[in-house]
Amino acid sequence: MMHAVFGGGKASSQPAAAGDGRIARGGASVDCSRQHFELRNAAVSVQLPLEDGSPAGSQDHVDLEVSLHGNAGNDLFRIILPHFPAQDVEDICTGLEGEHPGVEQPIEPHELERFLAALKASGVHFETSLGDSLDQVVAAYEDAINGDGTASTAKGKSRVRYMDLGTYCETETEKQSKLRWVHITDPSPKLLKSVAETVGVSDGTISHCLGRDRSPTIFRSRDGAFCVLEELEFEGEDSLNLVARDFCAIIGNGHLITISHHPSKAIDRVWQEALERRLTDHECNSSNHLLCRILGSTIHSNSEAVESLKDHAKSLEESQRLSRPKRESIEALHKIKLSTERAGYYARPTLQVLLALRETENLFGAERPKDALNRYEALLQGMLEDLQLISHYNNEVSKCWETNQQQVMANNSYRLSIIAALTLPQALAAEVLQIPFTFQVSDAGRFLFFGSSFLMSAALLLGLKVWRGRR
Repeated sequence: MMHAVFGGGKASSQPAAAGDGRIARGGASVDCSRQHFELRNAAVSVQLPLEDGSPAGSQDHVDLEVSLHGNAGNDLFRIILPHFPAQDVEDICTGLEGEHPGVEQPIEPHELERFLAALKASGVHFETSLGDSLDQVVAAYEDAINGDGTASTAKGKSRVRYMDLGTYCETETEKQSKLRWVHITDPSPKLLKSVAETVGVSDGTISHCLGRDRSPTIFRSRDGAFCVLEELEFEGEDSLNLVARDFCAIIGNGHLITISHHPSKAIDRVWQEALERRLTDHECNSSNHLLCRILGSTIHSNSEAVESLKDHAKSLEESQRLSRPKRESIEALHKIKLSTERAGYYARPTLQVLLALRETENLFGAERPKDALNRYEALLQGMLEDLQLISHYNNEVSKCWETNQQQVMANNSYRLSIIAALTLPQALAAEVLQIPFTFQVSDAGRFLFFGSSFLMSAALLLGLKVWRGRR
């Protein structure tokens, strides 16, 4: 990747680095009715992919990074947009096509206005140190390149970053997930209101989520679901894997909103790694790629579980070894457990067993009822074992809270909320999901989430045994 930097001044043949905005005209400050800001070097930086040394304008979508720089190169705001329509980039960046990347070119205020308007039209809401008004931002830029005004001290700013996690992996059987990750640093009330409007909830909804001891809050909105996580610290790409995989699997279409009240180097690093290692369509099956591991692990483990059970069923039919279905099914379930335990996530087995039951149901139709019941009994037994495993993990979560380990506490609280979402009785979930709710670690919650699922599975297993005895 290289940067094409737009601004007034003399053209240069040197590639421009990220965040490098150069303008030959003098400094300026702008009174935006709220604060004064010094704009010594104002420019717009656009990051485009290269194709044979030139911008890849022939692609349908490109990766776009937009920065408006001030204070000798500091970002007034920065928006990263993967998979941005290439035609919009060509229309907005007038004069870019055919020029060498990195050459400085002047961009007129009205072009900046078109550019920012296109971003907002794409559903990206942002707030800068100049406010969230396009008129204010454009006026500030125009004053900066004209050299008007007097210098003053810049103050703090909000920052929004956006990434579409759902475009990184596709499956043959399921619709592509549309999960958007929005990270907000130092949020202002006006910015939170704007984000709430974007995801389709009432004013103040996201603000209401803050200050809950890092417990995640899951909502339903007109565009699907969204979850708010406050002060989530990533400890490396594995943590990002966990967040992206689980929310794509459970929320599907929606928004993952993370909020930091202070700049986070850990999140900056994870974000940069994700951008650098993002998948293209033909790389979706590459096991070496970070984002394939992020979103591919759940899909692959699910498909392996189903295929494993199908293979065992076909093998039994071919060899007529119908006396061993129970052992074969348990072996298949054991493989499922191993694949999920490697990922360090213990709610997946229950979901995968349910998937395996649904996908393999037709295979049991040609067998004798007794043999089919043996296999279902084995599957249900595996479900009971999985629920016991989840209960054990829940106890570990409680211990982490008791020992007051802040980072572990945050991660486990998040995982417990996902486990609870998986084990909620369907009728209750349909009622609860209509209103905002937060999962908390409590004895009543554990009894509701895990006890009900355990009793339902046990009752079904007992019923099958009684029915088989009558046969």
